[in-house]
Amino acid sequence: AAAGLPAALTTVDPGVVYVRFGWLPDGVRGLQYQSGLLLSGPGVYLGAVSSPIGENWRGVAVDLYPKGVEPSAPQRNSGEPATLTGTSPGPELNGAPSTFVAYSGAEQPEAILRWRYAPDGWAQLRVHGVAGDPAETAERVARTLAFGHEVLPMPVTVPDLPKNLRPITANVSLDLGEPRSWHAYTTWSPEPPEAEPSRQRARTLTVGFSPYRPVSDPTDKAHVSPTIPEEPPVHPATGVEPVALYFAAAGIIVSIDDDGLLPAGGTEALFENLDVGSDAADWLPHLKR
Repeated sequence: AAAGLPAALTTVDPGVVYVRFGWLPDGVRGLQYQSGLLLSGPGVYLGAVSSPIGENWRGVAVDLYPKGVEPSAPQRNSGEPATLTGTSPGPELNGAPSTFVAYSGAEQPEAILRWRYAPDGWAQLRVHGVAGDPAETAERVARTLAFGHEVLPMPVTVPDLPKNLRPITANVSLDLGEPRSWHAYTTWSPEPPEAEPSRQRARTLTVGFSPYRPVSDPTDKAHVSPTIPEEPPVHPATGVEPVALYFAAAGIIVSIDDDGLLPAGGTEALFENLDVGSDAADWLPHLKR
């Protein structure tokens, strides 16, 4: 049976990996891990998407909620609120019973499983639109999750930031359908953790990394133009704040998106201080155990 964490999360550290996938059903196209201040509030998200880009989401999603926070209902593409329609017993997970919950408005076969990853800490696993029986898939995924407290690997360390900035969100994602296609970023805020989420997001610094690759399709917005030289700065987006600068180094693209939190010339200085190793382009996020 799936283990858990020794205590429910009172704060969510963006630099920590709390959970990894073990077994996943066939057809997974991409993986994502996000921790810290999410759009829904502080928490941890681990996802495996099966649907092609542009189609409604299908896949497996795991959410860890901070201490005392109740799991939320799924969001429906129709925009209609999902209402609870029933519950049923689930398997024993982390030494205690779990519960399957059903909600209205599911567009695909769905199973939602809830259990305690720690006392007073809820985990929720959602399986939606994947092959096979969704309840059986949810149980197998849940039983093979790996919980822990380890440093979230990043391809490059970001040094020498102003001391008033603290990380609020970290994200790593991997496209399994395209070799060496990944993205990683960290976002910092000058606001304290007790501030309202909207205030923490009002002014931020985000530094992201992705592998460089030539782009033959001019409509492809996921990658920067292949004409970027190996010298900063190369592609400033001028006009309305925030200003995003893109740099190329050692086969990766570095994006620095600053809402005026760095001093004058800070984006170039930050880039120059990055320790980008020669193997950075070959880095891959480890989202499974």
